[in-house]
Amino acid sequence: MKNNPLTYIIQLIKSAPLPMSFAGLGLIFTLLVSWEVTNEKAQGGYIVYLISCTSMCIGVGISCCSLADAMSRLREYQRIKYLFLRYGFRTRIFSQLIQSRCQRDAVLLAAREAGFNQKTKAFYRAQGYRWYHILPDMIVINPVLLLHPKFLKATFWPSKKKKSQASFG
Repeated sequence: MKNNPLTYIIQLIKSAPLPMSFAGLGLIFTLLVSWEVTNEKAQGGYIVYLISCTSMCIGVGISCCSLADAMSRLREYQRIKYLFLRYGFRTRIFSQLIQSRCQRDAVLLAAREAGFNQKTKAFYRAQGYRWYHILPDMIVINPVLLLHPKFLKATFWPSKKKKSQASFG
């Protein structure tokens, strides 16, 4: 059943475990802070109330950004799985999706379901990637790019890369 919300959530968690973890932590943080907000408002501590409200907004923002990232990774997972099933194992298919841990997780899930798990893991290992390489390559090189509009577009609206979009650094 494709339209089952539980199936969609499970696929979302499997294709993007890191963003979904951050979304869950942001949600837990928001719930804890909202509890503190209700306590402080009842006691009349307005400065702590304002700080708590600001913290709650940050938690909601982190959760929303993480969910948007997870949904784009789910879309990439579906696209890559289709490409694996249609064309077989070709490193060219996923060599463009090597730059971030979230992308590699989506590719690895698609490869596992298409039967190319070991080959894909071997390819990423040969490229020097390990489980602890979490930050995107561009952010490691230049942390300011985290706020660059092209980086944000590439993160939240994945699409086929045109030759002019290959590098924006």
